[in-house]
Amino acid sequence: MSWDTLLYWLTHQQERSWITFRRAVTEFASFEHLDVDISYLCRNLRFQLSEASHIDFFIDGSQRWKVRPPILAGLLNCPNTAVLCGGRTPKLLSQMCDVAATLNCQIINDTISQKIAEIRVRGTEEGIRQIAAIIGIPFVPQQAKCLSQDLNPILKQLEIAEEATPLAGWSAQSFDWQSRKWVDTERHL
Repeated sequence: MSWDTLLYWLTHQQERSWITFRRAVTEFASFEHLDVDISYLCRNLRFQLSEASHIDFFIDGSQRWKVRPPILAGLLNCPNTAVLCGGRTPKLLSQMCDVAATLNCQIINDTISQKIAEIRVRGTEEGIRQIAAIIGIPFVPQQAKCLSQDLNPILKQLEIAEEATPLAGWSAQSFDWQSRKWVDTERHL
């Protein structure tokens, strides 16, 4: 079974509680006559949906999830390919396929059992940009590069970190950047 129907339903709902997500997964699993551990299945699907930038879970420490807006995210090492992230519906996919056909772009639907399908668009960067514009979603070339600009490098974080005394009876470990290993003695940068 592909879990795309679940993503369509979640997209329709937009935002709800974890309990609602769990109930939906349970319902879909029973409809497909799957005999699985529902807790494991919910965790697995949560990771899939989150890692593929479809849905944010446990927003601000709450028990809620929220569907991310659809976006064509350009790949860093494949400038002529973008991945559809965020919410999706059959209508959006149909529109994307129709427009792609007119612009000589290819839609690749990688469906693997027990997974959410990965939808990719392959064509020229301009063709991908036009598809996004026509169907009304953003296109961000090199999305990973854009996201990584907001990250704080580890060495920078270490520069501003406060030193703390280890708890009594605990030994301190530090990471030695030259050997790239954890060491038992405390090291200062």
